[in-house]
Amino acid sequence: MFKLLKFNSKQLFIKSLIINTFVTLFTIILPYITKLFIDNIELKNGHKVLLFGLANILIVLVIQVLYYFADLFQGKSELFVWDNISQITHKNLQSYDPTQYDLSERNISQMLGQNYELLKHFFNQYPVMLTLYVVRAVAIIGILFSISPFIALLVLILIPFFMYISNRYGERLSSLGANMVNSMKTVREYLLDSSKLSLSERFFQKRSFIPFSTVLSAYKRDKMAQVKMTAFFDNFLSYAFLNLMISLSIIISGYLAFNGKITLGDLFAIQLYVSQFWTPVEYFVDVYKEYISCKQIMMDFITFLTPPLISYADVPIQSITINQYIGRNQQGANLHLPLSAKLQRGKAYIICGDNGVGKTKLILSLLGFDNDYSGELALAQITQNSNIAYCPADPIPSKFYDNKVSQGASMGQLKLFQLEQVLLQEKDVYIFDEPSNFLDQSKKKIIKEKIYALTNKHKIVVLVTHDADMFDSQAEKIEIKRAAK
Repeated sequence: MFKLLKFNSKQLFIKSLIINTFVTLFTIILPYITKLFIDNIELKNGHKVLLFGLANILIVLVIQVLYYFADLFQGKSELFVWDNISQITHKNLQSYDPTQYDLSERNISQMLGQNYELLKHFFNQYPVMLTLYVVRAVAIIGILFSISPFIALLVLILIPFFMYISNRYGERLSSLGANMVNSMKTVREYLLDSSKLSLSERFFQKRSFIPFSTVLSAYKRDKMAQVKMTAFFDNFLSYAFLNLMISLSIIISGYLAFNGKITLGDLFAIQLYVSQFWTPVEYFVDVYKEYISCKQIMMDFITFLTPPLISYADVPIQSITINQYIGRNQQGANLHLPLSAKLQRGKAYIICGDNGVGKTKLILSLLGFDNDYSGELALAQITQNSNIAYCPADPIPSKFYDNKVSQGASMGQLKLFQLEQVLLQEKDVYIFDEPSNFLDQSKKKIIKEKIYALTNKHKIVVLVTHDADMFDSQAEKIEIKRAAK
């Protein structure tokens, strides 16, 4: 539960702890002041009645002021955490190992969206409050013992039993909570994919995807299972025992007051302290239940923030040797026949072959982004070499481009901007996947000249293209042939 603290500011955590410590201290004192106030009413001591009455009001006001500062520090902590994890994610994007972890758009959206909202109180608020609620609970037990050992003993007997029940059903709640989150994620993914086909299939009688009701029904089933178990746990297990403890303590303290064993002030203090005791226990139950439900999400979130990273360096690349290379699909089947070739500086190479034969996969393998292949790719420090400029097939529309012309530009303009950014880099190897995508004839000619001009600078140039306009007599063709079925 405390594993997320490392992403928070230690200074803000300590300040929150100090402020809430004073809140806890005054909250514990308040019922005792009330006891003294009532006892002095019975004794007809007007001076002390006024004194303890004013003390009661003053403590309440001080507590409210302290709560204000506690909220401020909690807000500052949330700001720090969001800033910190955002910067960590941005940094990880520059060097995470895609062969070991998926830091995709969907994963980022899930983790920094729904999952962050589920976990945000574990970074500061829950650790602070749980620590102080333990202190409050121990202090209340001590005070109750000084007033009535029997009532203190009753509380000590009921609480462990209550904790056992909470733990007994915790894992079941966790499993149901994880199922619900996963099915909700599936619904969101379905809608995201549907948005990509919404226009092209709008008038189709039969759609490509499975019915949406199938995906939604799974979420409804998982959500209702979680709701039923949570309702049963809350109303028949957890709060039932807490209400029983409060009722018994009130009845017993009333009996003791009736027989003169304790004062009316003690009676009121017991009621207030037992009611106060409800807050730490209830808080613990709620947080524990939330922790159990989010345990796997928390572990996934930590993994998301600490993925395997690659330490890159610009290592000179004199040549690239492809020896008996065979790319595999997700099922482990070979995509094509063994491929062997040697790529040398000052030359251009065109990778060609049927759609889906594994051309892009070969590029990703050369970049060290895909290791699902057999054979050998000989390239200096292949998984850690940043001496390669890579241009993917499709440009990415975004409002965050530094070049304002590219904000809201057409796909053709974006493609041109993407290619120009790659050509600005000073690398030994340049790889272009479908460089003519979205370009008109005039722009193709310009880009083609710029790409092939790289060979004059003694660079290794690799193109994956179906476009005959991008072919050149100086380029060597490397054909990937589909494996026989």
